[in-house]
Amino acid sequence: MNRFALCFFVVLCAASAAMGQRCPGSDFFPDQRGCCPVVVNSVPFYADAQGCFPRIISGVAFYADAGGCYPSSAGVYRSAGAVCPADRVCEPECPDMAIVVAEQQGGARLCANGFFSDVNGCCPRVLVDNVPSYRDAQGCYPISIASVIFYADVGRCYPNSSGVYRPAGAVCPAGQQCVVSCDRNYA
Repeated sequence: MNRFALCFFVVLCAASAAMGQRCPGSDFFPDQRGCCPVVVNSVPFYADAQGCFPRIISGVAFYADAGGCYPSSAGVYRSAGAVCPADRVCEPECPDMAIVVAEQQGGARLCANGFFSDVNGCCPRVLVDNVPSYRDAQGCYPISIASVIFYADVGRCYPNSSGVYRPAGAVCPAGQQCVVSCDRNYA
């Protein structure tokens, strides 16, 4: 089995195991790897493609840059070509459930559905049981199939109407492709 197929299999197994199970002590669901989000003021922040969760600086979430380096305590990213200081290097992790309480909303706005927007100003969608469903790191909102929440896979493809994701390497059908969007329906 090649490396990609093995990685896809592990992700698929984790997603299947986590499907329909909420993270302990919260109303949020694990991501495709089975990792619970870091929650700040009731807003979930999932790990990025590198497996790194954001750092909260003055109530604002900052993800590591493409090289895996977090910004300074002032929120300033390193300049191109600069070496990342050891205390700012991203270490991929998967916490069981991390609850972070910040003093301010970090610019989040109240949405018409009663929940707060994410750091990009995007409101969550309410799909099942009045639980907010935020966009993933790719900018895709989840969908609901038979009252179960599904996110698009790493190729931005949703599962079919039976909740089955496409096999590795298969082309995503037109009706299952994620269209990146951001709902800004504020209260």
